[in-house]
Amino acid sequence: MSQATVSPSRRVAEKAGFVVEGTLRKRLFHRGRRVDAWVGSLTRDELGDGFASS
Repeated sequence: MSQATVSPSRRVAEKAGFVVEGTLRKRLFHRGRRVDAWVGSLTRDELGDGFASS
């Protein structure tokens, strides 16, 4: 979970294959104010062949 703005960390996560699942409004308290957060996910199938399966 991270701030909902399109931050560098969100761009990296999306390039790595994470999918934005939704936005949690006013979820985080950052620098004295409430901000939205985004939730991302990555399933085992989306990881590709480079990772061992269990």
